[in-house]
Parts: sequence; structure tokens; C-alpha cells
Amino acid sequence: SLIRFNKFLMHPDRFPYSMFLTSVHMFTSGLLCLLLYFVRPSLFPGLANCEGKRDTVLKWIAPIASLFALSLYASNQAYLY
Repeated sequence: SLIRFNKFLMHPDRFPYSMFLTSVHMFTSGLLCLLLYFVRPSLFPGLANCEGKRDTVLKWIAPIASLFALSLYASNQAYLY
């Protein structure tokens, strides 16, 4: 149903802004994960191993996050056709 809604939404006459939709999606997901981490850090047991290794973690996560954002943008852009 999400795919159908996105297909309906991403029409040139309704909402052709796939980059904005992707940005809002990524920002909201990141913010909610961060809030959940501050409220219940026990839900993120893998982050205990990463303390003091922020540069190493970012080196691995930044490319994955960038490719995921590109994938979201491309899939939302594809709905226009």
C-alpha cells in the first residue's frame, strides 16, 4: 500500500518533489532513532561496542547512508514515469 500511495503522490500535477520527500524521510528516521536511543539505549546493544570509535563508525556508515538516500531518491523519482 505504501508503494501505491507513493505512486499516487509522485505525480507531476500533485507532488513532483522526490528529493524533498527523501530528505524528510531520512531526517525523520534519523531523528526518531536518535530520540529512541536517548530514551532506551538498551534497544541498541551494538552501540556499546562503538564507544570511542566514532570516526571508524562514521567511515563505515556514511557511505551506506548515502547510497540508501540515493536509492530512496531514485525510487521516488521513478514513480514520476
